[in-house]
Amino acid sequence: MITSHRIASLNRTLVFTGLSLCMALACSSADSVPSRPGGSGGNGSDGGSAPTATTNGGVVLTTTGGGLGPVTMEPPTMNCGDGVLDDDEACDDGNKDSGDGCGSNCRYLEPGYVCPDAGQPCRQIAKCGDGIAVFPEQCDDGGLVDGDGCSDICKFEIGFKCSGSPSTCTPTTCGDAMPEGAETCDDSNALPFDGCSERCQGEPLCTENGCTSTCGDGLKIGTEECDDGNAINSDGCSSTCTIEPGYICEQAPPCPDGQTECPMNLPIVFRDFNVDHPDFQAPDPSGTASENRPCDGYAPGIAQTTLDANGKPVFASAPAKSCVSAEGFAQWYVDSDVSSTILGNIILYPNGDGGYVNRFGPNGEQYITSVKTDDEQGAGDTLAACEESCVSRARDAQPPFSQADGPLRCTENEYCNAETTAARNIRDGALNQANNELMQAENENPPDEERIAAAEEAVAAAEAELAEAEAAIQTCLGDCETQLAERAAVCAAQCAPCSSGTGYCIGGEQIALDGDPLFFPIDDVPGAMDDTRYAARIPAQIYMGLGWPWETTSCGLEAECPNGAPHNFQFTSEIAYWFEFTDGMAADLTFIGDDDVWVFVNRRLVLDLGGIHVPLGGQFTINANGSITTRTWQANDPGVNDGETELESGMTSVGDLGLQPGNVYEIKVFHAERKPEGSSFQLTLSGFHAARSECHSICGDGILAAGEQCDLGEELNVGGHDGCNADCTLGAYCGDGIVQVDDGEECDDADPSKPANCAGCRIIDIK
Repeated sequence: MITSHRIASLNRTLVFTGLSLCMALACSSADSVPSRPGGSGGNGSDGGSAPTATTNGGVVLTTTGGGLGPVTMEPPTMNCGDGVLDDDEACDDGNKDSGDGCGSNCRYLEPGYVCPDAGQPCRQIAKCGDGIAVFPEQCDDGGLVDGDGCSDICKFEIGFKCSGSPSTCTPTTCGDAMPEGAETCDDSNALPFDGCSERCQGEPLCTENGCTSTCGDGLKIGTEECDDGNAINSDGCSSTCTIEPGYICEQAPPCPDGQTECPMNLPIVFRDFNVDHPDFQAPDPSGTASENRPCDGYAPGIAQTTLDANGKPVFASAPAKSCVSAEGFAQWYVDSDVSSTILGNIILYPNGDGGYVNRFGPNGEQYITSVKTDDEQGAGDTLAACEESCVSRARDAQPPFSQADGPLRCTENEYCNAETTAARNIRDGALNQANNELMQAENENPPDEERIAAAEEAVAAAEAELAEAEAAIQTCLGDCETQLAERAAVCAAQCAPCSSGTGYCIGGEQIALDGDPLFFPIDDVPGAMDDTRYAARIPAQIYMGLGWPWETTSCGLEAECPNGAPHNFQFTSEIAYWFEFTDGMAADLTFIGDDDVWVFVNRRLVLDLGGIHVPLGGQFTINANGSITTRTWQANDPGVNDGETELESGMTSVGDLGLQPGNVYEIKVFHAERKPEGSSFQLTLSGFHAARSECHSICGDGILAAGEQCDLGEELNVGGHDGCNADCTLGAYCGDGIVQVDDGEECDDADPSKPANCAGCRIIDIK
């Protein structure tokens, strides 16, 4: 059976070096636009469309808040259209046309307008968040919150459809073969890399001659003036990728809100297999020597040097120990009845060097490992044991401390001996003598009251001195315990798994590494194949797992998984992204991991890391002079050798790959994890750039555009009642729900408590 499932994020995240990718990551509008001045037609929403009055039972508009009844059905006033505001008119703009702000009967103001001057055209306004969808708003749900289908500037959001005023937005269903709302395509599936993305947005169409654009794919290609990642009108970049009046469009920055660095979120397609497939293997029996493993080692030549017409690898040969078949290979990267197709996401994190790379932690944390040094020494079987040993090390000044630091044995007779001796001297000296003097004075016959009083005073003074000395002892002990805790914490911070992979040590060197030594992105994903799960080992290559130790993550029942939690091996993954090639560009892609990996640029093979193998490295570099260098290598095993072994190296050119400046090309990465017990993945890219257009309204150009409440032009944007402020926001206006008496308003059309004969913010004489 063929199944397709989505997952919100990977168990392990991925990252790419220096890359500004375009995956049609659009966020704004839908295809419908109001039929109003400055707009163009469309479908998918009622937002922004002009109301129409009919005489055959059609839509009837009342004034804001109701009160006058179906005023659109009323006949025109006697002098409607003469440009003079009579006492029975809400407005009179000199004509009897609807759709320009003043109703055709002069009895009401149309939503989205103010009409301050009789005989003059009404002015367009649009206050996003007021629940009235008027041009240039594509929607208005009465709020200013992103993520609910209608954005904070009243644009459609990808994944939604909106209708009505106030707008009601509901999610669209990508993959139902019915394009709707903000969808620009729907090819009956929710998978990317086939011309229609997982969000039902267009993707570039690529062949061995490069990529051509579909408007809305987020890549400005050829004659397109803009491409904002959707094919929706009234958001600045039209459905035909032309810049709309009132906007300026430019390449979007790689990060939002002025951030200098940000992660990227890209789709990835997994296909999960099980061990019954002939190309996917179970682990070798314990103790099997490498020379006796039937499926083992670097095996270039499995895939042909070009992709097929569908952008998929083609079987070429089955090198020794590659354990691959022509029939089986043809199933690796397509939907079939022997696999389950799962859509996931790769989160790409900046590496601090202008690139992006996948990392181990769910929030981009690097993998921390230990490297053996001369100072490394065992400190316990567990982390708790190591931390406990640090207390005794701190107390006795043992490594990582020195004898020069001095011990911290927090007792009265050791660390606080001076204070204890001082108290003892007071107790045995002055206090003892004063007590003896008092006893003698009290035993005299007759008693000498003056002598007794003097002795009692001496005893009190000695006791006070002793109390002060004993308090000094407690202060000393407290200071010692504080120092001991601080010193133990310094030691405990060094507790880390030993470089041998067994127990915990101090004194070793900890290093932070990119990539993921435990790459199991579909462990707990619904829809994955029901097959055997296996424990995993930490690779010696790259991740310093000396002897390939077992993962130490417990599954909660150590008797059932003593080597760590079981994982889902036997899967493939496919990533695609696009970049614009420019003259003199320099870019780089590096992969280190296992098992098979093939990288294609413009459908031509540039890296071949085929085979079931330990982590191998591959790199191709586009140089500014147009040359391209490639190399593959085996990373060093710190328990066996100290250097890497070069496998292949070569040189080609951008011409050989068919790259021409100004054109857009596709990079595809195909990966397969085919055999336990290791799975690592590190992908780094830098220098590949392609960004969608970002369109902004131009305040002061006299054209009302998304994000503006009004725009009369720079000279007229001076504020005032029914006017427009310099920043294209509204001040007080008719329809704001507040009666502006000083500005001549007698009532306000949006005031819920207005009288029944309020229209145009004046009390009209209904005739």
